[in-house]
Amino acid sequence: MTELPEIGITWAGRTREGPLPVLEVVGALRVESAGRELLQAFDARGVAGPRAVRSAYLHMRRAMTGRRIRLRDPGAVMALYLAGTDQLERALGRVGLQPDTARAVIVSVPAAPVRELMARMSFAPIEEPPAGVPSLETLQRIGVPEDLIRSTPPERWEMLVLEHIAAVDLPR
Repeated sequence: MTELPEIGITWAGRTREGPLPVLEVVGALRVESAGRELLQAFDARGVAGPRAVRSAYLHMRRAMTGRRIRLRDPGAVMALYLAGTDQLERALGRVGLQPDTARAVIVSVPAAPVRELMARMSFAPIEEPPAGVPSLETLQRIGVPEDLIRSTPPERWEMLVLEHIAAVDLPR
């Protein structure tokens, strides 16, 4: 069995006022991604925590090595899983960077320092949110059904997210 590389997950906050220049940030990520399996930034409002990131990464890797997906961009495929959808446009609306993005999650595989990259993108490291209980806003943003949210105690919401990620692989 192949050993998995370490996944770098960095939570970051904007250091500049005004709209996020999304195209510039995406360009900076592309330049820096050479030689890495994955270097991507996601809007933190749609990321339910480090376990969700790790789960989405593992699903992405399996989907890409199994040739079960047409997309060839690992960041785009990971966005599908993080967002819990098989539609790229919907995924980017849920977890993609937006002009109003104030916090981001930068994922690097293999794990590597991203402080200089963050500074060029006008972000700085912030404290990671506590693991285990994603916010109601995050659950709603990624499309977890309201009836599931209402019928599940908050301490089990993280499991809802992990199931939501895994459901992307189910036949439609």
